[in-house]
Amino acid sequence: MKKQGELDLDVYPFTVRKLTAEDGGGYLVEYPDVPLCQSDGETVEEAITNGRDALEGSLMCYLQDGEPLPKPSSGQAYSGTFRVRMSKTMHAQIAARAKKEGVSLNLFVVEAAAEAAGRYESPSRFGTRHRKPGKPTGRDMLGENPARKGSLRGKRAKRMA
Repeated sequence: MKKQGELDLDVYPFTVRKLTAEDGGGYLVEYPDVPLCQSDGETVEEAITNGRDALEGSLMCYLQDGEPLPKPSSGQAYSGTFRVRMSKTMHAQIAARAKKEGVSLNLFVVEAAAEAAGRYESPSRFGTRHRKPGKPTGRDMLGENPARKGSLRGKRAKRMA
């Protein structure tokens, strides 16, 4: 529980993204509502811990300078669950891939989503996607579906045959 006079760090949303080897590796945490507030760490957990320290330091600077604290954006809380609708073919394809890798379907989809999110240079809380050049797409990651090749019709089917 927060004591009176303590900063409520939990109201500020943050983003986490994997850093490339060129950027030193590890993970970067950014607080979009607090200008220039970011930190990094070797693991996601370390980056978040370091990010919270950076946020607290940034907010303390605002208070010491007599400046108002930046207002947190909606900071919408997410439950961590959502429903996804997909074709029966796609469902079967990813279920088979998860089984092949020896993981649950849920874990497979979570890891695929995390990997896809890490491919974007500027992750946005609003869904704007910026794919890095030369990175594979989701279709590339799932591989070809040989069963689907036979169901294609017309010129495309003839080109693939």
